[in-house]
Amino acid sequence: MTSTDSLPFPTRAHLHLLGLAPSQTGRPPTGLPWYEEIDLQPPAMQALRWHLATPGRWRGGWLFGRPASETVLQVEVAGASAYPDWDVDVLEGDRRYLLGQADLLRTLRPDLDWVGNWIICPDNGLPSAGEAEELVQEAHRMGIVHEGYALLIVGLSHDHPTGLLCRCADEAVDLLQFRL
Repeated sequence: MTSTDSLPFPTRAHLHLLGLAPSQTGRPPTGLPWYEEIDLQPPAMQALRWHLATPGRWRGGWLFGRPASETVLQVEVAGASAYPDWDVDVLEGDRRYLLGQADLLRTLRPDLDWVGNWIICPDNGLPSAGEAEELVQEAHRMGIVHEGYALLIVGLSHDHPTGLLCRCADEAVDLLQFRL
């Protein structure tokens, strides 16, 4: 028995972190679209605003949601990547923490899956377009962000909570700014 034999279907987190291909799990590939907008639901919005209230260090985590349409990504949960005092990479986070969140959400809300990551800079500001592209390219190299899976950079712009929806396919990076 492998570690995923007892799973009704592994989440994207299980596929990514355990090195499984969809064909090994009986779960079809997702083929998610290139989203044009993100619909942050109140619980996700509240979590991101709470993290904006604690500046001074990099913060990050995972977005759990589902496609709302061919062009809209609906995000229900913005989970942290680790406890604040754990020393982990802001993009990678703690793998066990992600798997724990994915297992819990699969039980409570099987319609939700890991759809991207979020990060907040230490000064709560938004990075320049060049810095944002570097973060997206790094996340892309790590297998975290690619077509259908976004990086959301959250910060303050003119004292207003703002998001940058960052998408990457191959080497193409696209940044969409919006107010939270």
